[in-house]
Amino acid sequence: MHHTKFGDGVIVSMANVAKRDQTRAQIKFTNPAYGTKELLLAFANLTKL
Repeated sequence: MHHTKFGDGVIVSMANVAKRDQTRAQIKFTNPAYGTKELLLAFANLTKL
């Protein structure tokens, strides 16, 4: 498996979406060669407390 390191990532915001039981994280990557990329990740909360 080949992995490429894009750059340093910063979590811009994290929000818990109660209706869908999801957590969303917005991550901003900066790299001198490629510029700035933003990712919006959503993942379900699998652990019930």
